[in-house]
Amino acid sequence: MSKYYDIHPLLKLGDEDPNIKYFISFGERSAGKSYSTAKYIIENYVNTGKTSGIARRWEDDWNSNVANTYFDGLISNGEIKKITKGKFDGVWYWAHKWWLTKYDNEKEKMVKDDKPFAIAFSISTWEKSKASQYPDMNLLVLEEFISSRYIGSDNTEFQMFLNLVSTLARERDDFRVILLGNTIARFGNPYFICMNLEKRVLKMNPGDIVVFSNDYNKLKIAVEYTAPPEEGKKSDILFDFIDSAAARQITSGEWQIEAHFPSLPLGTRIRPKDIVYKYFLIYRDNILQADVILQDNKYYTYYHKKTTELQENPTDLIFDLDYHLEPNYRRDILRPIDNIGVKVAEFFKKDMVFVQDVEIGEILYSYIQSL
Repeated sequence: MSKYYDIHPLLKLGDEDPNIKYFISFGERSAGKSYSTAKYIIENYVNTGKTSGIARRWEDDWNSNVANTYFDGLISNGEIKKITKGKFDGVWYWAHKWWLTKYDNEKEKMVKDDKPFAIAFSISTWEKSKASQYPDMNLLVLEEFISSRYIGSDNTEFQMFLNLVSTLARERDDFRVILLGNTIARFGNPYFICMNLEKRVLKMNPGDIVVFSNDYNKLKIAVEYTAPPEEGKKSDILFDFIDSAAARQITSGEWQIEAHFPSLPLGTRIRPKDIVYKYFLIYRDNILQADVILQDNKYYTYYHKKTTELQENPTDLIFDLDYHLEPNYRRDILRPIDNIGVKVAEFFKKDMVFVQDVEIGEILYSYIQSL
């Protein structure tokens, strides 16, 4: 465990195995993932002359302040000057491009390099990049690929991301992709899902670096669950007394599990005779049972894990993101198409949905966000 995060050991795996094209680094917030990657972007340009793409989800994510200050940490610590051996010591951002710069005392003005070393992109506007050529680009970095909300439904965002990769990489085989993220949402990540990593990643522990492969092509993906800094961050003292998922995510890199839906009041007991209706919800490999409860003349819905296999009963109402021909299946739980669906959705509108625990709530929330 080192004092500061260093992405080089992860990337070195790609030097040893050219079939590794994707490098995923995720863990606690403010651990140095972006700093170390920004440093690598400069090194990549100085050592090879190649430019890098830096992408975020939305175009608005590249507001002037975010873009202008992206490399400020390197500038403050003298890393730019060190990497370029004194030739440059600053960075200038303009029109979605970053240039290396240095103040010329004789000319009494800032001078910039001949070409930009990095270019900013957004997944949501990837089509703007289709007509351009990027022959000198060999790296794409995607910031904050883990989120509680993604573009579109199902895996739309991942497809848009692949379109961007295709536009930038063209037919070169030396192109690499780095994905950086914080442990803020365990389920519903389109990148983990489409790369067949969701189950595998949840089994990883901080400090693990694993290379994943598949049986149908040569592509490999190197994934790192970053370890917390050896002595913690100085700012951790601000969160030590706070017992919350958000605080633990910042200080230790634990997955941040949000209580999207409430648990039942302490002491509440549900008897079989209290259940007036039940239906099911399937999300990935998770099957939830939803019991509609009547107690003290009050109705509410209680979601819990179904521990037995789902029986194919044509009278059971089942919600699933996949498409089915059977008439008892539905996709959108909030936009009903019949009377029973209206009643199901009404519990959500009236905030009368309760869950077994925060994990069940996260699964239910991820299902809704995927619609």
